[in-house]
Amino acid sequence: MKNNNLENNIWKIAASNAFRQLALNGAVYILFFNYLGFNFNDIGLIEAITSLAILIVELPSGIFADRVGRKWAVVVSRIFWLIYLLVQSYCDGSYLILVVIGLTSGLEYGFQSGASSALLYDTMKELGREDDFTRVNGRIKAIITVLGIGAMIIGAYLFSINPRLPYRILSVSTVISILFMLSVEETVKPSDKIDFWHQVDEMKNSVRTVFKNRSLLWLSIFFFVPAVLDESYWDVYSQAHLTQAGLDPVFIGGVFAVFSVIKAITSYYVNEIEKKLGYSGSLYAIVVSNAVIFLILGYVSSWKTLMIVLVFSTVSRNFLWLVEETYKNRVIPSESRASILSAISFLNNGLFGGALIIWGYGWAIDNLSTHSTFLLSGALICILGLLIRRKFLH
Repeated sequence: MKNNNLENNIWKIAASNAFRQLALNGAVYILFFNYLGFNFNDIGLIEAITSLAILIVELPSGIFADRVGRKWAVVVSRIFWLIYLLVQSYCDGSYLILVVIGLTSGLEYGFQSGASSALLYDTMKELGREDDFTRVNGRIKAIITVLGIGAMIIGAYLFSINPRLPYRILSVSTVISILFMLSVEETVKPSDKIDFWHQVDEMKNSVRTVFKNRSLLWLSIFFFVPAVLDESYWDVYSQAHLTQAGLDPVFIGGVFAVFSVIKAITSYYVNEIEKKLGYSGSLYAIVVSNAVIFLILGYVSSWKTLMIVLVFSTVSRNFLWLVEETYKNRVIPSESRASILSAISFLNNGLFGGALIIWGYGWAIDNLSTHSTFLLSGALICILGLLIRRKFLH
C-alpha cells in the first residue's frame, strides 16, 4: 500500500507544481513592476530583498523539512506564495510594498528550495528508481512548461485588461496547489521533539558539510556563477529588453510562450543530452554556452535577433538547472538532503554574494551601458567557470 501511495506522489507533486507554476504572470512580471512605478534598480532591490529573505530562512527551513516533513515545508512555501500574490493583487507602488513583495517571495523560495527536490528524489529512491530521477524530473518540468504556455499568452492578455488580473487568478490556482500537496505521502518520519539548540547545531553542520565535501562545494560555486547572472538578466531586465528593442508589448505573452516550448523540449530530453555529453562535457557546455550568450547580448539591437539569442539562453539555462539538481543530489546523503540543499542556497545568497549581485545588476542596467553589463557577465562566466572546472572538478 505504501508503494502505491509513493507512486501517487509523483503525479500529485507534478499537479501541485503545475498549479503553483501556472505562469499567468510569467511574461509580464517585470512590466507589472514598471506599471507600479518601479525602475530597474528598484526591481533589482526587490530581488536583493528576496535573496536576503532566502538567506535568513534557508537553513532553518531545511532542518524543518528534514525533521517535520518535506511536504509540510512545501505547503508553508505555498502559503507565502499565496500572500505574495494577494499583496500584488491589491497593492500600490510604495516602497513598503516593495519590501513585502521581496520578503514573501524569498520566504516562499526558501521553504521549497531544498524540500521540493528532496521530496521527489526520495520518493524515487524509496521506489528503487533513483536512477530515473533526471528523466522523471525533466518530464514533469516539460509537462508543467507546456501547460504554462497557454497561461503566458492568456496572462499577457489579462494584463492588458487589468494588470492585477493574472495575480488574482494565480491566487486561486495556488490554493489548489496547496490541496494537492497536502495529499502527498511524506517521505521522512517527523521528529516527535525538536530542540532549538540542536537545530542550530544542525544548521551549522549543514554548512560545514558543504565545505568539507570538496566536490559539493565546487559544484555549488561552479553552478552559482552562470545561474546568478542568468537570473539577474531574466528577472530584472529581459521583458523590458525585448520591448526596448522594438517588440510591441502586446506580443510579449506569445514570445514567452515560445520560450516555454523550448524549455519544455529541453526538459524532456535533458537526460539524453546529459548522458551523451557526459559529466565533463556537460560542465564545459554550461560555461561556454552561457558565456557566449552574454557576449552576443552585448551586440544585439533588433528584437528579432534578441529573440533568437534568448531561445538559446532558455535552452542553456534549463539544462543548467536540471543538471545541477542531478549532480548535487548524487553527492548528498538522503537523511540530510533538504538541509544541505538549503545550506547551499544559504551560501549562494549570502557568502557567495547572490543578493548583492542581483541588486548590482539592476543598478548597472540603470547607470551603466547594457553593452558593458553583458560583456562583463560573459567574461566572468567564462573565466571563473573554466578555472573552477579545470582546477577543482574531476
